Amino acid sequence: MTVSPNEYLVAPPAPSTRTSKQARNRRGVLTPISMPPIRSSLVDLAAARLRQGISEGRWKRELPSEAELCREMHISRVTLRRALAQLIREEWLTPGGRGSHHRIRKRPKQQKKTTGHIVRVLSPYPLSAVGSIPQTMFNIAAERLGSVGYRFEFEHRPSVFNRWLPEELERLTGLPDTAAWLLLCATEQMQRWFAGQSIPCMLSGRAVDGAPLSSIFADQQAVGRHAAGLFYQRGHRELAYFIAEFTSVDDRLCAEAFVQEAQRLGARAKIITHTGNASSVRAALNQLRCRDPRPTGFFSRSPEHCVTILCHLQSIGVHVPEHASIIAGWDDQFLQYTVPEITRYRVDGAKIGCKAATILLDLIRHGSGKLRTVPVVPVFVSGETLGPVALSQKWA
Repeated sequence: MTVSPNEYLVAPPAPSTRTSKQARNRRGVLTPISMPPIRSSLVDLAAARLRQGISEGRWKRELPSEAELCREMHISRVTLRRALAQLIREEWLTPGGRGSHHRIRKRPKQQKKTTGHIVRVLSPYPLSAVGSIPQTMFNIAAERLGSVGYRFEFEHRPSVFNRWLPEELERLTGLPDTAAWLLLCATEQMQRWFAGQSIPCMLSGRAVDGAPLSSIFADQQAVGRHAAGLFYQRGHRELAYFIAEFTSVDDRLCAEAFVQEAQRLGARAKIITHTGNASSVRAALNQLRCRDPRPTGFFSRSPEHCVTILCHLQSIGVHVPEHASIIAGWDDQFLQYTVPEITRYRVDGAKIGCKAATILLDLIRHGSGKLRTVPVVPVFVSGETLGPVALSQKWA
């Protein structure tokens, strides 16, 4: 992604994440607030009718002609072809050649019918620690789904993320009144397990290859490339990417993109691994002081870790951005109160919540339905911690 910083606009102030007692109770249950109903598109409805016809055995080996299907469903050929393309991606159909009908593949494994009313959010972190943007996402999704009779419950289960426990996942997915699952920071093993269980489920984050799950995610690979380019433009040639040992698929992809882009431009980027707490970040920074050359550009997707980096550098006499620069790959409301204000990338949690609610409702009503992959491009917020490298200055 070769993008000038001027091509990004600073986003408007993030919507308030304060929630009323009606929106969230002390148990982490997000409850409904009246919102407009969620409607399906004509393409989605056409795809659902085609899936239903195939599942019921109405058509055996191939579909009727496009003209017949258009007449039967009272839709245009453009709408039908979009619905057919979706079923081909989902491997319900094999496309026919010119003049040939689409062939029906072996019927996919169907998701279990759900009669529950709870959408469960599975997370390695407590609700209070996920940050303002995910909280906004959950609140908006809860409001929209609440308008049609569903509610959110937050399942903080760090044990199933720290080590592979399929028996615990079996127990969790057997919880009563469950309509669907929303996975936060799901590991590769977890994604593949849920994909094979025929359970209505979507990801907040990127899906790994071979895990056919709907997902919505910030395009962190684009962020990694763009951030590396910003550092390079300002003369930084020694870069450090701070990443926790336990982290998300998105963070690892961002790190790979950051390092690759830095190398392509002619800079050197090192991935600095730590255990995730402030003391381990400070210890890693102290180790970097002993290296030569020392990095002058610091990046982390964790807003909290960026604050630790900023405070520690300032405490040892390294002035930001005069001697070193910092970019956060993710935003949180508290970053606007740091001095200097940390440069970062922001996404609109409310918009993500609306899109997530639409996908979840489709999963609940129609099963696996359309596999949706919804990337969201973050907006660059310039802040005050990115500046030109001072070649005459060295941090001691």
